[in-house]
Amino acid sequence: MVRLHTYSSYVCGGSLITSRFVLTSAICVDFSNPKKVLLGGHDMDLPNTFLEVLIDRKILHPQFDMSNYKHDIALLRMKQEVPFSDHIRPICLSINQPLERVQSYTLTGWGVTGDGDLSRILQETSLVDVDPSICNRTFSGQIDRSHICTFGVNGDACTGDSGGPLSAELPYNGTKRAFLLGIVSFGLDSCRGYGLSTNVAHYLDWIKNTIEEN
Repeated sequence: MVRLHTYSSYVCGGSLITSRFVLTSAICVDFSNPKKVLLGGHDMDLPNTFLEVLIDRKILHPQFDMSNYKHDIALLRMKQEVPFSDHIRPICLSINQPLERVQSYTLTGWGVTGDGDLSRILQETSLVDVDPSICNRTFSGQIDRSHICTFGVNGDACTGDSGGPLSAELPYNGTKRAFLLGIVSFGLDSCRGYGLSTNVAHYLDWIKNTIEEN
């Protein structure tokens, strides 16, 4: 995954999906206005391990609506292509084949931890899949199959995790690959219990067409 920054500070996460495009939350882009992408590192105390690239285009989903968490998805185009390596590579999207809904996900991010501060080191936790109707009641919004509702036994996404990946390792050509299934969108203030992510599968056509047009 990648870090999104203003010129001075970290604002949220994102996922590299091509050599030039990052997928993230529209809430993050609209509210925080990130200016650059940091790729390739895990530990913010080792700044030289990150590649820094400026953002030159921000594309929010045209139907994004902050009031009801709808269409919380955005693409960021970097000013230049990034070289792939052992530490910088895109996460898989299931463009050509449908994926069955999974029972559990991996959430990664540099968000706030139990001590109340943003993590300096990339963290991960497991979340279980929950019927979206539960999130609909929890968040009093218009939640449907364009969202993924999750529950975290050991905690959920927190401040700073928005835009980051909800992923799962799935079979692909005889091996297993990490697939991007969700984009962290919204959760409870307690950072525990139920959380809401944008269902990437619902937006694959928009992602593909937007990249081709830009």
